Amino acid sequence: MQDCFKRNIDYLRVSLTSNCNLRCQYCMPEQKIKQTEEMLSQKDLIHLVELISSTGIKKIRLTGGEPLLYPNIEDLIIRFKAIQGIEKIVLTTNGILLSNKVDVLKKAGISGINLSLDCIDKDLFREITRGGDIDKVLLGIKLAQKENIPLKINSVIMQGINEKEIIPLIEFANDNKIDLRFIELMPMNVAKNFKAVKEDDLKAIISKKYGALKQIDVFEGPAHYYQVENLSIKIGFISALSHKFCANCNRLRLTSTGMLKPCLHYNSGVNLNDLLKKNVTDEEILAIIKDIIYHKPKNHHLENEAFSQKEDKSMSLIDTGGIFNEQICTSS
Repeated sequence: MQDCFKRNIDYLRVSLTSNCNLRCQYCMPEQKIKQTEEMLSQKDLIHLVELISSTGIKKIRLTGGEPLLYPNIEDLIIRFKAIQGIEKIVLTTNGILLSNKVDVLKKAGISGINLSLDCIDKDLFREITRGGDIDKVLLGIKLAQKENIPLKINSVIMQGINEKEIIPLIEFANDNKIDLRFIELMPMNVAKNFKAVKEDDLKAIISKKYGALKQIDVFEGPAHYYQVENLSIKIGFISALSHKFCANCNRLRLTSTGMLKPCLHYNSGVNLNDLLKKNVTDEEILAIIKDIIYHKPKNHHLENEAFSQKEDKSMSLIDTGGIFNEQICTSS
């Protein structure tokens, strides 16, 4: 289905849980936060994903928190793969639990795995993640490659934290023939305490070491890719602030509590779980989902601090008659 800006919305990110087994400094507060909102049951999760997918979704990404904490995730993957029109089921993980899950993920038919890995140095990894063991991640990578599961590495580089890991990350990725993407830190929640290394600065560091970066035509969502001489891998950049990719965004997000968000960087959305509890019919829920898609915002406004803090968790089209008052469909 297309939104009002003629973008084909065919990619759904499903957050299975807000829980995580790491406490990365730029992502999570040090102390665990007790979840107060009710999580979707597996039955309702599958039902909502089926409804959303009927609008033309082709790819589903399972995220968290840490999605491998979700009980029997392999059963969920099998159910999602059986939905008409779904071509790919992929997963983003910190990799700590991957070694124990590779076999079942392979059997369930996972299409690919993205690993969040911000450094190779063991001590720094432990510091950034507040206690994580990188050896568990490396074992998971080894076993996943043995099963021929396609992998990518996602790395967030922060000023004064892991800048020295840029080249080691590239060397590790190249040695293991895994494409590497640098993801720009976004100023949300605890991440506001850190400063991102911007894409242009990353490119300067990389080109100084390896030579010029040559951009290549690879369409993989928000990432744009480069080939570097003497490297066998592609290096990608996902820069939500310094290189906005909103014009080509094709994504929706369903949270673990049932909130459907048309923009990954908006706090507002419609709680589909509430609609299920109110016994709203599937036809009515589907109409709401289509309206959410059609009114997907043209851009995020992360660069505007006041806007990025705006939140409306309980907004429902049944009650409000609309989603985003600040977003008007125009061609401008």
